[in-house]
Amino acid sequence: MGLLDFAADIGKKLFGDDDDDPGDKIRDHIEEDNPGIEGLNVSVEDGVAKVSGKAKDQSAFEKAILMAVNVFGVSEVQADELEAPAATEEKKVEFYEIQSGDTL
Repeated sequence: MGLLDFAADIGKKLFGDDDDDPGDKIRDHIEEDNPGIEGLNVSVEDGVAKVSGKAKDQSAFEKAILMAVNVFGVSEVQADELEAPAATEEKKVEFYEIQSGDTL
């Protein structure tokens, strides 16, 4: 997953003008509601949030990206260093063809 672009002037306001490292605030915000990322690290430079770590599943991976981009002042998310687990085997889906006379 590469670079994702978003509007920088909307989203949750996490930090003010006096904060030294907005990446720490975003990391804390993600960890608070999404404990599924090991070794989470976030850095922010010129509106670009770079997220790294290892997600326990695809859901945690996607939620971390969405939470990072939903911060006021962040216009892009780079998730090249955020690892997601490999895709598992597709589940076999069985279909049933409805026959005349079938009922619920």
